[in-house]
Amino acid sequence: MNREEVFYLIPYLLSLAITTGVFAYTWRHRYIRGAEIYSWFAGGQAITTLGFIFELVSPNLQTKILWDKFQWLTLSFLVFIPFLVFSIQFSGHRLRHPRITWGYLIGMPLLFTLFLLTDGIHHLAYPNPHLSTDFPFPDLKYDLTWVVYLYSFLYIYGSNFYGIGLLTRRAVQSNTLYRLQYWTIAIGFLIPLLLSFFALADIRITPQRDITPFTFAIGNIVVTWGLFRYRLFDIVPIARERIIEGMTDPIVVLDINNRIVDINPPALVALEKTTTQIIGLPSNEVFEKWPIIVSELESRTVERKEIAIKSDDDTVFYDLNISPIEDKMGHLIGRIIVARDITRHKTLEVSYRILSEELEQRVNQRTEELRQIAELYRAVVENQTEFIVRWKPDGIRTFANDAYCRYFGITYNQALSSDFMPLIVDEDRPAVEAKILRLKSGETNTETETHRVIKRDGSIGWQEWTDQAIRDEAGKLVEFLSVGRDVTARKQAEEDLATAYDTTLEGWARALELRDKETEGHSRRVTETTLTVARAMGFSEDDLVHIRRGSILHDIGKMGIPDEILRKNGPLTEEERAVVVKHPTTAHNLLKPIPYLEKAMDIPYCHHEKWDGTGYPRGLKGEEIPLAARIFAVVDVWDALSSDRPYRNAWSREKVTDYMVAETGKHFDPKVVDVFLKMVEQGEI
Repeated sequence: MNREEVFYLIPYLLSLAITTGVFAYTWRHRYIRGAEIYSWFAGGQAITTLGFIFELVSPNLQTKILWDKFQWLTLSFLVFIPFLVFSIQFSGHRLRHPRITWGYLIGMPLLFTLFLLTDGIHHLAYPNPHLSTDFPFPDLKYDLTWVVYLYSFLYIYGSNFYGIGLLTRRAVQSNTLYRLQYWTIAIGFLIPLLLSFFALADIRITPQRDITPFTFAIGNIVVTWGLFRYRLFDIVPIARERIIEGMTDPIVVLDINNRIVDINPPALVALEKTTTQIIGLPSNEVFEKWPIIVSELESRTVERKEIAIKSDDDTVFYDLNISPIEDKMGHLIGRIIVARDITRHKTLEVSYRILSEELEQRVNQRTEELRQIAELYRAVVENQTEFIVRWKPDGIRTFANDAYCRYFGITYNQALSSDFMPLIVDEDRPAVEAKILRLKSGETNTETETHRVIKRDGSIGWQEWTDQAIRDEAGKLVEFLSVGRDVTARKQAEEDLATAYDTTLEGWARALELRDKETEGHSRRVTETTLTVARAMGFSEDDLVHIRRGSILHDIGKMGIPDEILRKNGPLTEEERAVVVKHPTTAHNLLKPIPYLEKAMDIPYCHHEKWDGTGYPRGLKGEEIPLAARIFAVVDVWDALSSDRPYRNAWSREKVTDYMVAETGKHFDPKVVDVFLKMVEQGEI
């Protein structure tokens, strides 16, 4: 190779060197978001430039065509595709249809590759290939066909303008700290793309020079300038999503080399600087007046400590927190400094210390008094007739007074060394355990409940306990203080009274049956069946007590219907029907003043309401109707249709079942009917 040929190649070799240098720099920073794929892009440009040089120095036509095909392939797979991946990654864009998009972006180069490999068949890639007489190297010449133009415009320019558009849009939307980074990269990509129009139109910068390698170099010179001016791939948006502009605490973000890459307004105020004076500078320069921060940054571990910064005649205290930022590979890529102003807190702390010293003196003075009070407290507790117990969250008692020990026939030491839960009747333990869980969780701090216990002689007694959770200043549960009393006599009296009430209610129901000419035992049957269904649908035993009373009194309101209407054999007039439909309201007005029956009112008041809202007295619809009343409505109709009446015979079970199914969703709750009929089918009713 002679001197003229060497000098001719020097500009191309310089372009190759610049592109290779950018590749090496970005490869060293490949763990930063977007840097690895950009290194593929720069490497692809370098390989393409090298292929151009090999084509240029090739001595014959076939070798030049081979290297020209090589350049098409490297451009398609090692330049354009990495560029698109980089644009999507660096801009943070999320594809709406990723499979379609990547199928197009990868499928087009594959089709064009097939097109190049089959040129010997169709001759559409290199028609009329020949060598020019240019000096010092002959240049490959061939006609550009419509296929080449179509591929260039639809894929090369279309996809590249798409990628540049993503970077440009992010530059417009991005935080001002990163806007110039996006613009720099977008311009660096745009230059070779725009200048490539000259190559496509066969326009040369000099008669014998192809512009393509130089466009790569110019674009990479712009990116190289950005590498050193804005530290691209060092100063990337590594923590913007973690920084809130509105935060009142000063926040500074550093890269891996402890250079400032982001800062919020409170930090600028504290440092008395502007963004342009700080971004990109080393931390030791920025924190020159805060040397303690510089010393903390020398350590790579997470640090948190209090620091004092003197400013003029004042001192500001900060709670300094330095946390690492890692990439998806676990590599350190930066750190966040958060400084919370705790000056006011420190001032209060000093005041608190002085106050504590004064209080300590008072505590010492009161110690003796407290000791005397404690002795007096123990004397009072020991003489109490009520039970007083203190116990740990695990159930072990730490104190029990004499009244408690006497009741269960145990010694004081036995009380402290055992759990109280075995003394509770098995059926009542779940309720007690639920109460303890509520106290432990903090849902309540004090709760009273009644349960049965097993005495030493095996007899059952009733006790009422009020338990209080004792917590420390931090809110941690320490122990429980419980005060209890024996209420066996009271519970027996309540049970006797409840029996008397229930007997009275059953007498009322029997009287109503006789007055209304109902079938013998109607109230008893519907009551038992309603309880069976309600129990199957999850009602508690306490709720079942009120459902039973409501079922017994379901027609108590008929006491307000005159006999001539209630016992009328023929159809009722409109006026008479108006009187009849008032009987649920009459039941409500009758039972409401009686506290004992207030919770039993749902069935007497609402059992004539219908699921579709056509019932009475209030026209309730769907789940507006109490569940107990919905259950009773199904049971009441089933019993009425299944029993003989003076005006008709009982229906068959099949006919009643068909009727119930037909009225499901209209008169009856579908869920209740489903449960009821399954129980009928299984013989439970």
